[in-house]
Amino acid sequence: MTFSRRGMRRRLASAPERGATAVLTIILLVPVLFAAAALSVDVGNLLSERRQLQNGADAAAFTAAQTCAEKPSLCPPSITSGPVATMANSNANDNMATVTSICGSAAARASSPGLTLCTAPASPGLTDCPTIPTAAANLPYVEVRTLTRTSTGSSTLINRFARIANRNAATNSVRACSRAGWGGVNPANLNVLPITVSYCDWTAATGYTGTPGSATYPPAPDYSINSYGYGGTNPWQTSWQRTIYTKGSPSTCSTWNGHVAPGGFSQLDTNTVCSVSTTNGAWYHGQPGNSTPCPSTSFAGLLGTVVYLPVFDCMTAAPTTITAATDCNSGSGSNLYYHVSGYAAFYLTGWYFSSTPQSSIVGGGLPCTGGDRCIEGWFLKDLISASDMASLINPTPGAPNYGLTSVAQLG
Repeated sequence: MTFSRRGMRRRLASAPERGATAVLTIILLVPVLFAAAALSVDVGNLLSERRQLQNGADAAAFTAAQTCAEKPSLCPPSITSGPVATMANSNANDNMATVTSICGSAAARASSPGLTLCTAPASPGLTDCPTIPTAAANLPYVEVRTLTRTSTGSSTLINRFARIANRNAATNSVRACSRAGWGGVNPANLNVLPITVSYCDWTAATGYTGTPGSATYPPAPDYSINSYGYGGTNPWQTSWQRTIYTKGSPSTCSTWNGHVAPGGFSQLDTNTVCSVSTTNGAWYHGQPGNSTPCPSTSFAGLLGTVVYLPVFDCMTAAPTTITAATDCNSGSGSNLYYHVSGYAAFYLTGWYFSSTPQSSIVGGGLPCTGGDRCIEGWFLKDLISASDMASLINPTPGAPNYGLTSVAQLG
């Protein structure tokens, strides 16, 4: 292979030019690459702030919905202090967030008129609550909105890296919105005290007429499985108390509504534990109940607390498919099965069993005497563990709500 002198000189002359071009390209790209990196970092910071605010809004909305469901007179809760503000702050890495507003649906305002009515934004954006599902539009719900808050009290975040590249880089405010609703539920499964109560006795105790919302309840305690301040200050009244018989009930009920068995015996066939897992719609064997339904030492610890009772709508000598012709008062003695149709919350204030009678902590005195056996207290509305939105929109068909309520995110 041969090279001409002219070609060699041409190649040698062009080498420095290529090196200079590469250096110039790198120099020109540095600001672009820095700006891109700055933009990436700043956008990442904004997205992180957005996630924190959204988590805080979700927690704050859930907390606000719990307050409005349990204590309508305290709704809307404070947005500057208390649990709602705490939940919004605690979900931010710097423990700083601002709850700007709480509003409610028309159904929520029916029991809490102090709530501002939520309105749909004219042009929904990323920071607005999603459109309410049509099936949930008539449920009571609240919407909570949150806003960035820095240690200086400002509601804007500085785009620090972008500002290095461009002194006029703008600041940003990050916002979030969350919605939570509540409604009556009839759980598919629940751990219960092994004492069952008839649908008839529940209606007599609550005044339920068959029309949704007709049952009346005393005020609920502040939280699930919690007393009204037993042993301290409490708001209870003796007029709230009702006696639920497990043996010797004097009540009379129509056939379909569910009776206690002849002689009573409204206990499930277990006396080893005070919390039994049950399935809604299932049949459970009963037993004669003369003593406490579970070990006396464990049962004593339930005094002054909320317990859950299975409500039965049919009692037979053997499990069967229930029809309009079913004799729902055919069981007796140990030949007895109860059909569970739902669950009710009951605040336990006293009892009378052969082993350990307990005078009522509200007013004193035994709830029943002689050959009868009973518990005393009152049915109440109570929040149970939140389920999904579908359980609020589509509760168990045909079953009444026995006072249990759940809170869930909506949309």
